[in-house]
Amino acid sequence: VELPSMGYKVYKIVTEKEDMPSADIFRSGCIKQSNKVSNKYFRIEFNKEGNITSIFDKRNGREIVPSSKEANVFQIFVDEPQQYDAWEIDEFSSNKWYENFEVQDMRILEDGPVIKRIRITKKWNKSLINQDIVLYDNMPRIDFETEVDWQEDRKLLKVAFPVDIVTREATYDIAYGTIKRATHDNTGWEQAKFEVPAHMWADLSEYGYGVSLLNDSKYGYDIKGNVMRLSLLKSPINPNPKADRGRHRFVYSILSHLGSWQEGGTAKQGYQLNTPLSILKDKKVKSGADFGNILSVDCDNVFIEAVKPAEDGNGIIVRLLEKYGKNCCVKVQTGLPVKSVMKCNMIEEAEFEIPCNRRSFTYNIRPYKIETFRLLL
Repeated sequence: VELPSMGYKVYKIVTEKEDMPSADIFRSGCIKQSNKVSNKYFRIEFNKEGNITSIFDKRNGREIVPSSKEANVFQIFVDEPQQYDAWEIDEFSSNKWYENFEVQDMRILEDGPVIKRIRITKKWNKSLINQDIVLYDNMPRIDFETEVDWQEDRKLLKVAFPVDIVTREATYDIAYGTIKRATHDNTGWEQAKFEVPAHMWADLSEYGYGVSLLNDSKYGYDIKGNVMRLSLLKSPINPNPKADRGRHRFVYSILSHLGSWQEGGTAKQGYQLNTPLSILKDKKVKSGADFGNILSVDCDNVFIEAVKPAEDGNGIIVRLLEKYGKNCCVKVQTGLPVKSVMKCNMIEEAEFEIPCNRRSFTYNIRPYKIETFRLLL
């Protein structure tokens, strides 16, 4: 569906039993009988361990997984830091890991025109992982919807994706910007950066092509050479001997793209993964009662970070972020009846007035700037 910016559309769902397809159409049986699944964007191949041996990018004619390597590999590390058991990851914990997961089930749950969903269940010691690998008909992204019943002591769970990219640095998403870190250990400075904190994504790009690893709640990355790893779970015993034990749900994703992460839309996909559309059921709202375009911008590199009532109750505060490191003139459009627009500082103090025509205004935003506006209605 196409939705207006910061708005909604109403759809009426009509069920006609005689027109419903049988369940057999959406269940293709055990994936062990056919180790491949594909849509118009990707062709994925699995081995008997449930790991991915190939992700072929159909749009760009590129194989993402290097020859003889496996991706989406869960790795268990011994996690015994010298201090601060619950908060630190020791550099030496990365020297040895276990990959001997027992595959309990592999099957295709959905094979329809919109979504293809593969379910893989794995067990290690006392912990169980249920994962749905999801391909979309309208989006060049592979989601890994993961549920873990985590019951280990002093272990660290990571997932690894070797990718066929040659580069000396990775780019990481941070609050209101990005940061780059080397992918090698040539110096002591680089060796000390064995774990990198990041927010919604990390990206490896060479000239003309790249791969991004996105997440919705896991903020520790480990990228060395061409192997992208994401830290998923710890299990400390101090100060809480049962910290983080139990069920966890999270999503991480693979996105391939032409050009740089800016050209490939990595930041936009990161926002979409972390702030997905909400579906509400309301019998009182009539079909066609759409409401939309509260606020929108016309530049891909500018993101709306906040829309809120002003602290003093006078108007609406809008906060914009330039994410790509690009100077541009952005046009802000709104469906609200705006009388005037004031440029403000971060604590909402007025700086100067910006010309507007009731439904839009323009502003020249500089690289990585955070700009705040007060809309008076």
